[in-house]
Amino acid sequence: MTAISPHPYILYLADVACQRPLAVPPPDVHLGDTDPAAFIMNVLRYVGTQPLSLPITRHGTDDMIDLLFQNPLFWNTLPHAAHIQEHFATTFLHTTNAVFQDHWTYVIVPAWNRLSAGALASTQQL
Repeated sequence: MTAISPHPYILYLADVACQRPLAVPPPDVHLGDTDPAAFIMNVLRYVGTQPLSLPITRHGTDDMIDLLFQNPLFWNTLPHAAHIQEHFATTFLHTTNAVFQDHWTYVIVPAWNRLSAGALASTQQL
């Protein structure tokens, strides 16, 4: 069985999370039939299962979340952040490495919640 290669944007975000040199410009994101929330979970699953020889960093992981949600394709998921986070945590978090699990608690969820709160505040001001 042949392994399916990850979407180029997922590879790009993994490079951000690991603070590796980046392709410029970043690859285009074409979701096709993929739900944006499912794509986000695919990003997190991929990054969370990277070998520890290529570790993610706190700063890189924070940058990855910021970059992900700068893309308008993912803005409509921000009001549903808690639901997506809960689904990921109960379904996939146990399959990720310990470094990712630490970053999930102390970097990813707080950054995601901050962006979600900011999106909610923006829509309420309209």
